[in-house]
Order: sequence, then C-alpha cells, then structure tokens
Amino acid sequence: MANQTFLDNLNGLPALWLQITSIFAKKTDVPTKTSQLTNDSGYLTTHVDVSGKLDKTGDASNVTNTFTQAGTRANLVSKETLAVSLGKIMKYFTDLKAVAFSGSYADLSNKPTIPTTVAALSDSADYAKKSEIPTDNVDLGNGAGYQTATQVNSAITAKGYQTAAQVESAITSKGYQTSSQVDSKISSALSSVIEWKGNVATATNLPASPNKGHMYNITASSPYGPAGTNVVWNGTEWDPMAGTFSVTAMTADEVIAICQ
Repeated sequence: MANQTFLDNLNGLPALWLQITSIFAKKTDVPTKTSQLTNDSGYLTTHVDVSGKLDKTGDASNVTNTFTQAGTRANLVSKETLAVSLGKIMKYFTDLKAVAFSGSYADLSNKPTIPTTVAALSDSADYAKKSEIPTDNVDLGNGAGYQTATQVNSAITAKGYQTAAQVESAITSKGYQTSSQVDSKISSALSSVIEWKGNVATATNLPASPNKGHMYNITASSPYGPAGTNVVWNGTEWDPMAGTFSVTAMTADEVIAICQ
C-alpha cells in the first residue's frame, strides 16, 4: 500500500491559510473609487471630450492663438511657446519702416544730399568747364612760344632748306638713283640668273617656252654636245654650257703604254 500525506491542524492547514491570505484579497479590500488609489490625482473624475484635440502631425490651419507683442526685438528660441514666438515676430514687423515694404528710395530716412551741379561740390574750384579748356596754343599762357607744323615748314623753307621732295628731285636730276630704282635694277638682274630646272632625256624634250636663265641637263648626246651637256636658255636660244665627264684611275698597262 502506497504512502499518503494529508494536512494536519498543527502544521499543514495553518501554512495553507497563510498562503491564501497573502495571495488573495478580501472583497472589502478591493478599491471601489479612485480616491482610494494612491495616485488618484492623476485620473479624471468626470468625462472630458477630447474629440477636438490636435495631434502632433495634425492640421493646425484653423488653430487660433492669443499673444501680445514683445517689448524688445529678440531672436526665436527653441521650445518656447507659440505665443512668445509670435510676439517676437510681431515686434520685428512693427519696427520695420515703410521702405521695407515699398522699396522706394523716397521712403528712406537720413538720405545723403547728392550734388546736382559742380558748384555744389566742396572742391568745385578744382574743376573746369569745357569752355574753359584750351583748344588752341594761343589760349595757353605760354602759347606764343610754340609753332604750328605749317609755321615750322614755312620757317625752314624761308631759310633756304629743302623739303624731302625737293631733295629727292635734286638727286634724281643729277642722275642718281632712288631706292625704288635701285631695287628695280637688282630685281631685273636677279631675274636673269641661271636657275637649274632638271634633266631631260633628249634635246627634243627641252621646253618650247622657257624663261631666260632656265638650265637643263640633256642625259643623251645631242647637237649641243655629248651626253650630260647642260644648256641654258639665253632668251633667244639654248646655249650649251659643258658636258659631264668621269674620272677613272689608269691601269698599269695604260701607264706603260704612255711611257713607251
């Protein structure tokens, strides 16, 4: 037969009752109103309608606010009340002058006086009118000492000096050449200088209308000379210059033949 246990009046039942009373409460101990709670001041005792409350992300377009203008201008501060912020903004708008809204120069205060004439300048005496500026040397204080170009030329010719045109005319009348005449002579002389033009195979290959001084080498023998003869057009005909020749070393037999 298995062993069994039971609650006796001495130990078991008193221990069980102690556990029941520490875990469960009597009905008379259960609060029936908030005033019996230790934090009853944090609860509403009557119904409050919160259907019109504004969420943090709600639409505040119709929210009204009561505020007064700040006494002095001050910057906005984070986390201050909306009424304080609006009061500061109102102060700034009140202190703005008319020019801030019109943008007109006429609304400025303490405008500087802008001179409209030279006479109104503090240093007006240092400026001259256009009519006071000299346009002729005679208007200068020492203008009488200066000569115009016409006066200088007249004074030179009156002393017997020659102008450049007169000097050139006198030189050419003596048979001397001007620089342009000398250049022309040199250019004409250079145009007749021999100019190498190249090789032709035969005399029949020479150009029909060459320029004076053009020179060609005829590689074959021709009426102008042996193969390799150079010819120059002298303005009327081809003028042979000389033929080409080669130089080779003599052999011993050739030397002996000459000596015998």
